[in-house]
Amino acid sequence: MDRRAGGTMRARFFALLLLLAVGLSFAWAQAPQPQPTPAPQVAAQPEEPEHTITKAEADELFRSVDEILAFASRDTGLPIRHPVKRRMASRAEVQRYLQSHMDEADEKHLERAAITLKKLGLVPREMNLRSFLFALLGEQVAGFYDAKTRTVNLLDWVEPEAQKPVLAHELTHALQDQNYGLEKWADVQDKVHDDAEDMARDEARGAREAVTEGQATLVMIDYLLAPAGRKVEDSPEIVAVMKSGMTDASSPLMSRSPLYLREALLFPYSYGMDFVLKVLLEKGRPATFAGLMERPPADTHQVMQAEAFLRGDAPETVAVAELSKVLGHGWERIDMGGLGELDARVMVAQWANEKAAVALAPAFSAGYYMTFQRKGQKNGAAYIALITRWRSTANANDFAAIYRDYLPKRYRQVNRDSAKPDTWLTEDGPVQVVVQGAYVLATETFDEATAARLREAMLSAAQNGGQKGK
Repeated sequence: MDRRAGGTMRARFFALLLLLAVGLSFAWAQAPQPQPTPAPQVAAQPEEPEHTITKAEADELFRSVDEILAFASRDTGLPIRHPVKRRMASRAEVQRYLQSHMDEADEKHLERAAITLKKLGLVPREMNLRSFLFALLGEQVAGFYDAKTRTVNLLDWVEPEAQKPVLAHELTHALQDQNYGLEKWADVQDKVHDDAEDMARDEARGAREAVTEGQATLVMIDYLLAPAGRKVEDSPEIVAVMKSGMTDASSPLMSRSPLYLREALLFPYSYGMDFVLKVLLEKGRPATFAGLMERPPADTHQVMQAEAFLRGDAPETVAVAELSKVLGHGWERIDMGGLGELDARVMVAQWANEKAAVALAPAFSAGYYMTFQRKGQKNGAAYIALITRWRSTANANDFAAIYRDYLPKRYRQVNRDSAKPDTWLTEDGPVQVVVQGAYVLATETFDEATAARLREAMLSAAQNGGQKGK
């Protein structure tokens, strides 16, 4: 999420989520043609039994695939290379599809990343993230294109007319796949494997996901507008209407989701849709579709701030310290990732309020975190070291104050250490939040001497290791 960070906390934690969700259309995509003026309120009606697609409806829906594929091709300028296979899927099949995308390594990654988010208070400590994630995706899915089998999957419990806009979205993914090889294109690879490069790859993957979902969502909007002879360029306000529907209270699990989870899930759609629209209005359709597939944004900051992409700004990073060497034997690093602009925005919104987030997040520059545990203590305490860089010392002080003020909501016992003004004592151990110029360095659970060594290493690497990305 950051113009200047490598991979982000969101990107690393939700690399799995993006893997699960790639190609999915979510429930808000089933909405009828959006209207600039809200519809009048009507009395609530009794809930009707779930629709089951009949054979005649399925046959008609299958026939519409070729027509909608042709529409998507005209809309994007991406040529049709071959017909798209189609099939009807049940709820059980969708759940099996989601489950099949998680292997043992993914399970471990999810478990470890959850430790970080719970430690930082971004999701409740008691939440079973794995169960909640699958339930949420199962609730939200409205159709999906499977790049492995090159098949568009429709749902046997959704009304046919509601699925046609979803088809416009999914068949855009099919065109992306036919012309650019979607899985290989989205999974940025590099022979170099170090912390900084891993973070940069995560960022690039997140940015590319926003491109594919943003493109597909705009084609869906064009499909909805087509009967009126309009396109999204003629009615850009429709994008705001669609965005408002993404967090509609009619989606029970989405409305109950922690802010961080909700923002991560919707990022490729909401920010991706805004980004693609801005490129469209500035550069036209060839640059928006084929052009973005051939020259995608480098990181998620360029998605959040399309002007940075249009100017060709290079990403910036903060150099990563080798904290495992600082700690030595007896420690295991279980999680790490960059911190970006969206991470900063969500943390400030959750730890303070939305107004503070809107004001402070644009001043975020770069950062990263690492989470450790003592070796042999699988369920032991989590230890976190975190660094962020801001545009000014004043911004850094504002973030540090917000970080400190939220500690009582993250820990049961929090007491200020009167002898050490930057230290708070908790049931897990000390928390230090230190401002050094435009940097904020936070350590949690480490003893004072170890925390000091970690802060010194992080600050030295950040100041001496260079800040410009490649």
